[in-house]
Amino acid sequence: MKKINLKELNDLISSGDKIFIKFGAEWCGQCKMSGLLIDKLEPLYTDIKFFEIDVDDNNLWDDKKLNITEVPTFLGFDNKKLKFNSPGYKIEDELVKLINQLK
Repeated sequence: MKKINLKELNDLISSGDKIFIKFGAEWCGQCKMSGLLIDKLEPLYTDIKFFEIDVDDNNLWDDKKLNITEVPTFLGFDNKKLKFNSPGYKIEDELVKLINQLK
């Protein structure tokens, strides 16, 4: 997963591409574990772009637009529309179900 900032996210959403974003923080163990799982799954979904954003670096706590209230949180966009906002740690099967919502 490529790390991006909030401006880059807005540009990506505007592109209309299928985008999976993990919002996390450096200090969050579950965020790191999720990142490892997503890195494993990413090559299986060539039509989806995967990114991560650090909530602390981008001042996103309690962001009203994105509704980020805990980490990790996973958002999926397709055709400029939010398809899911799923907070909390996910095991691999749960991540696959989220990603498949973008297929």
